[in-house]
Amino acid sequence: MTLFLASLPILIIFFLLFICKRSTVEAALVACMFAMLVPFFSSNFSLPLTDLLQAVIKGILTTSIVSYVLIFGIFLYHLMNATGAIKSIAHFVASTTDNPTRQVILLVLAFSPLLESASGFGVSVVVITPILISLGFDRFKAVAMSIIGLTAVPWGALATGSLIGVSLIDMPLERLGTGTALFSIPIFFYFAIIIVLLAGGLPALKKHAGEIMLVSGTLSISIWFFSSSVSVELAGVFGGLLALSIYSIYSG
Repeated sequence: MTLFLASLPILIIFFLLFICKRSTVEAALVACMFAMLVPFFSSNFSLPLTDLLQAVIKGILTTSIVSYVLIFGIFLYHLMNATGAIKSIAHFVASTTDNPTRQVILLVLAFSPLLESASGFGVSVVVITPILISLGFDRFKAVAMSIIGLTAVPWGALATGSLIGVSLIDMPLERLGTGTALFSIPIFFYFAIIIVLLAGGLPALKKHAGEIMLVSGTLSISIWFFSSSVSVELAGVFGGLLALSIYSIYSG
């Protein structure tokens, strides 16, 4: 029963979003109200009213920060779309290489980590997806590849997550950053393989195996190097920039 009550707000969100097809705002508000009611019906979650209100206020502030970043990410997309920047980037990628798999490697494995590390909160998906669609990729594949590219980057928003993590566990930022970089090496290769399989299937994977090694290896080594020698906050930016530069030269 305790586990069910603890999971109830999350279950309500899934139910309202996917079953009832309600908006995210409505689902979040209803789930928040249920979460506030749980302490009154279970002694396992009992909280003084002041602590409960404090938790709600902290949740609102955290949501506001995320919303703030997302709003400007969406604004960036509309601005780029209105000024023709998305078409310009798509044209640049198309002129760099006419190979669809190489275009995906360039955008998702090199440019997306750079963009997400600098901005964070999924902004890379907002930008990369329409570019892939402009290049002629299926909408579902474009979204899937963009999300996978986003998932592979643990240094979003200048390593905000790492900064929060070290404050919680009292660990030096450099130690967490370099450890995360080493742990992520096989993850970069894994996601690169999945993305190429989505883009062109097994034949593309066999044909571009060397390029996957090149980009993933460059990203892995450079992020580890910059995390340990320069700055954890800038490691993803510099790593993505180096991977993008090297692969642009290679594919061009």
